Amino acid sequence: MKQSFKMRRRGMYRAAIAVFGLVALVTSVAQQFSTRAFVGGDRPGANVTRSYNPEIPNYDIRLDKASEAVEARELFRQKSGRDQRAADTDRLRTMKGIADLQRNVPDLKVEFSPDLDAPEVIGTDVLKNTFLTPPSNIKRDALVKNFVNQNQEVFGLTTSQVSELRTIADYTNPSGNLSYVDLEQRINGIPVFRGEVRAMITNQGEIARMINNIAPGLNYEAVSRNSGSAADAVMAAASYINHTPSAGDVVVTDRTADGLKVTFEKGQFADPTTAELMYFPLESGVATLAWRVLLWEPVAAYYVVVDAETGKMLWRKNLTNEQTQSATYGVYNDDSPTPLSPSSLALLLQSSVTKLPTPARTISAGLRTATTRPTVTTCRPVLTAMARTALTPQAWRRAAPIAFSISLTIRLRATPPTATTRFRARRSRTFRRAL
Repeated sequence: MKQSFKMRRRGMYRAAIAVFGLVALVTSVAQQFSTRAFVGGDRPGANVTRSYNPEIPNYDIRLDKASEAVEARELFRQKSGRDQRAADTDRLRTMKGIADLQRNVPDLKVEFSPDLDAPEVIGTDVLKNTFLTPPSNIKRDALVKNFVNQNQEVFGLTTSQVSELRTIADYTNPSGNLSYVDLEQRINGIPVFRGEVRAMITNQGEIARMINNIAPGLNYEAVSRNSGSAADAVMAAASYINHTPSAGDVVVTDRTADGLKVTFEKGQFADPTTAELMYFPLESGVATLAWRVLLWEPVAAYYVVVDAETGKMLWRKNLTNEQTQSATYGVYNDDSPTPLSPSSLALLLQSSVTKLPTPARTISAGLRTATTRPTVTTCRPVLTAMARTALTPQAWRRAAPIAFSISLTIRLRATPPTATTRFRARRSRTFRRAL
């Protein structure tokens, strides 16, 4: 009996040792093949591209509190024949218009933009199911224009300026319960930077909410008309993203009939450069002619707005955003995703898993759909003969999962209806397959 007890105890010891050994093996292999999201430089030898450059941050002269920017805004104000008193008068007029509108719409909610300090979001309390206008059967774009015209002080427009607003979008969502109308502001036929107003309209013809980026308080006859040179604007814009411009960057390849858009050879950049003429509003009643230049680098892309007369930078934005995050997906190497077919164990016991399925995946950017094929990294699990014997499918399911990495890089260029939101997206994601 004592011998039987000793044998049982010896068997328990062996089982415990086997369990501890299995746990140690699984932990070691898991650490070897674990995946994590990373930014360039945290993994030796990793080929990672990054679009963000801390030396070229996004910029808006209207939000810049530095003394140089304050002096520049004052110069633009003086060129427009305005002073701080005129700006304060416009602000009081806007507040009066909001108060008048609130008498008709008690649940009115207004949010001001940080750049122009003008009403940007105009709506009502969503919890009270109220709207800016009563039900109507008139055309949607006419409905929006009527509302803007009735509230000129809120939008900072005159009757003639309201009539010149151009309809650039008028559509209904697939459900049929909401429609959207976009009106564009132009001055003497030239577009205004972000100069649009969008209205959301119910199926009963009620305006539910408006997003307003109209440049207010402008005298269309007194604004600057000096358009300068598109080539000079490209040279200036290139210097604002730390490039040394050259003559090869300003070789014109195309120009629209109205002269509002000029296309140049790509030169030192990754793609052809474009320059678009537009009015850039600095505050209520102040706007200057400017060129918006689009510059493409191999990874990043920049919009740089420069003053048409002086070449001074007014606005800059890196159009590339990066997203790196871990995610878990099922990747099947052979047939349909049936249980254990193909099994995780089969993948593990291969000496080198170098080819995983690369199905074409369609990624929608919301504006244009692009189809791409993911790039799959190589995974080389190293298992000893003992591990091959010990790791049965049942034992493996009880153990901690091991992950291998699949690197998927997606590069999209999308062109929305309005050029102000054009962007290049480069996405880098790390996918994990838990075995």
